[in-house]
Amino acid sequence: MQEIELKFLVPESRLKSLMRQTHVKSSQVTQLAAHYYDTPDQQLAQAGIGLRIRKEGDTWVQTIKAGGDGIAARLEHNAVLDNEQVQAMLDNNELMPDLAVYQDTPVAAALADFKLKKLAKNLTRLYVTDVERTTRLLTESNEDEADNCIEMAYDQGEIIHGTDDSLRKAIQEIEFELVSGDLDFLFTTAKTWCKRYKLCLSTVTKAENGSLLINGQNHSPAVNANLSQLQIDKDSSAPTFIRVVVHNCLLQILPNSSAIVAGSIDDDHILQLRIGIDRLRTALKAFADFSDEINPEWLPILKQTATLLSDYYQLAYINAQIEPGLQACGAPAVDWTTDIENIKITPINTLQANDFQITLLELIAFTMSDPSIEPQTDQLARDKLTKVLSKQYKKMP
Repeated sequence: MQEIELKFLVPESRLKSLMRQTHVKSSQVTQLAAHYYDTPDQQLAQAGIGLRIRKEGDTWVQTIKAGGDGIAARLEHNAVLDNEQVQAMLDNNELMPDLAVYQDTPVAAALADFKLKKLAKNLTRLYVTDVERTTRLLTESNEDEADNCIEMAYDQGEIIHGTDDSLRKAIQEIEFELVSGDLDFLFTTAKTWCKRYKLCLSTVTKAENGSLLINGQNHSPAVNANLSQLQIDKDSSAPTFIRVVVHNCLLQILPNSSAIVAGSIDDDHILQLRIGIDRLRTALKAFADFSDEINPEWLPILKQTATLLSDYYQLAYINAQIEPGLQACGAPAVDWTTDIENIKITPINTLQANDFQITLLELIAFTMSDPSIEPQTDQLARDKLTKVLSKQYKKMP
């Protein structure tokens, strides 16, 4: 099946008030102990796949996750295991996933590039997670269709290195998963909670955090633009085309933004995020009439965010790259530290701003919305592209 969920980091300043809303009478608390598997060279992680065996209350479940149809979507397959067999394997330190269960399932395509028997022999437990999960259901009655329902899950715990339990990484995040009903309900609810508790979107999965732990890294490397992921059909409608373009820009924006809100001060994350935002701004301006669903309020917020990031990046780049080169050539030393510290709005402050986080949510919702309901659905993108691109070409210096 495909799960659709949004994940957020929780700022310490809003944690207490958030906990009051998660720990209500109807909420449930479950201890989750998970074992994550991959090859020693992390072939599954490189393919965007997470594989685990997790104890959920009194039940052991084997789960695989892979990329889904949309930024907030993930393919997921769950197989309930026999508790006695799992316990026997644990007693003998032989607990391993059974890859045969994925044959003839929707997730099989994600494993198509692997030889499953060879993969199974090379699997090893790389890390484990110990998490307390608090869940509650958020519902909305719908007279004409099935009720809208979201599962809100607050996870607090840690990831533990598989061979050295002194190496640990804290987990503190909240997820909203659509259980049933309308996709709009998921985004509307997420925006409400985001505004109230200053939540920040994160695309970093527990599997990715586990890989970072065993590799001794705090954050994944900066993500550049990747046009090979821009999959456009020659007969795409104008509304479909602009959604695909925005989606491609978000594939660069979201991982870099996630790293920064998690504490990264890496210049590359800041640079690639700003480039991604600039690409997005250009696309939204150039193809503004390709969709009636483009919100004109997005552009000024994106422009302000890009400007603030640029102000910080320029000083940081001068300090880290230009100044050492000048000193090597005999120039007098200049300390840029004070100038950097005097910048009132740092990259993390910039991205934690509610208006930017809400804009990201609306952009994700836009890419996942149905283009066929728009009035322009009969207009082919290629019929409008020549004029638009020619106009952009003339603007180039």
